[in-house]
Amino acid sequence: MANFNAGASDDVNSAQTQRDEKIDFLVITNTIHPYQVHNISVLSLLPGSTYRFRYESGYFQMNPGELTNLTGKYGLLVLRDFERATFIPLRSFRCFRVEPCGEFIFLELEFLSFVKFESVGRIPEAENDDTPEQRMRVLERQLQGQAEREKYTSVIEKILAEQGLSNQPSKAVAKLIIPCANAGLEAISIDDRSDHLASVSFWSRIVTLLGGITSYRKACFYLLGSIRDLDSGNEAITFASAWRKGYKLYANRGYALQVFQLMANGRAPKAPGLAMNVTTLSQHILPMRSTERVDGAYDRLEFYFSVLPESQRRTQSVLMVQCDQKLPGPEGGDDSVPIPASLTHIQIKWTKWEFVKRRILSFCWFGVGVALWFFSAKISDRIDHGLKTEQVQLIALFLLAIAAQNWGVFTDAFKTTPGPKA
Repeated sequence: MANFNAGASDDVNSAQTQRDEKIDFLVITNTIHPYQVHNISVLSLLPGSTYRFRYESGYFQMNPGELTNLTGKYGLLVLRDFERATFIPLRSFRCFRVEPCGEFIFLELEFLSFVKFESVGRIPEAENDDTPEQRMRVLERQLQGQAEREKYTSVIEKILAEQGLSNQPSKAVAKLIIPCANAGLEAISIDDRSDHLASVSFWSRIVTLLGGITSYRKACFYLLGSIRDLDSGNEAITFASAWRKGYKLYANRGYALQVFQLMANGRAPKAPGLAMNVTTLSQHILPMRSTERVDGAYDRLEFYFSVLPESQRRTQSVLMVQCDQKLPGPEGGDDSVPIPASLTHIQIKWTKWEFVKRRILSFCWFGVGVALWFFSAKISDRIDHGLKTEQVQLIALFLLAIAAQNWGVFTDAFKTTPGPKA
């Protein structure tokens, strides 16, 4: 098990990162059931992975020209506590793609860094048998967590006020996608992603703070920590195309996917616990074990898988991680919703050596094989060791089989031709 608050520190490069990734707009999401579960998945993503949001066009505080220019701009995902009308900025992102579909707008957002909060420890709940003194201590801790969770509220409220938007408890905000290019968001400190362990710590602090909200108190949060090559230990790097953003893996190699897990209330789930599942496209990726049990308040899980050999130089695939927990509504009952899967796009490529074997050496073997076949008689005549023409042709077939990666070309030469039936 891991101590998520160990080793975290503010990085001196954070200010530079925030200057390079200037926040131009906000995307606001609420704690309303059943939509609150999406934020668990968003917080779980590896930096560089994308998640799709959908909003009615009327929720955009911008004209059509500003909307089409969002691609490539940086933004900040902000969670709004619906009952209290307070704001908890969660994570920065880059707008990867905008897809207008009539009255609905789809945003493909590439998520990046976590917002920095101070560590306040687990936010406890009062028990029925607590003494008045214990209840007072619990209340103090809850208020401490609430103050830290809502410390950036005034910054966001100022942006809404400048846009003429009202923000009242238990009431909806008229606009949820709001420009803020000149709002001066320097007061909101954002991690620079340079230190992996520090980023995990900032994620865990957000999770602990969200545990003080009813919507998330019993939720199982998880974070995809890294994908590492088993041989080299190197982390997988990202790739980008016109329609996808994800991670690049190499065919015929083994990898380890690290997943951090943390219960928001700091308590282990009820027996038999929960299940963390990894789903892949079986023709591309073979997991050693696709399910791990979640039976503790926190843990670090590891999933091992092998990327299978590919016939193409570049292949697109996907990898999904999902917890089987379902979160109930505020009133309990049967109105529970599953946590959406965390989808990571995968691009499978050949290694350099595989490319040489398949694209360069194969043509060389093919050329030599063809030459040996057509000039087999002459080659046999010039060799003084009694190499027959048929033997030179067998060598040619052997090289052609290597080039085509089809051993039937070679083995068929040894099959006897059936004679005529009597």
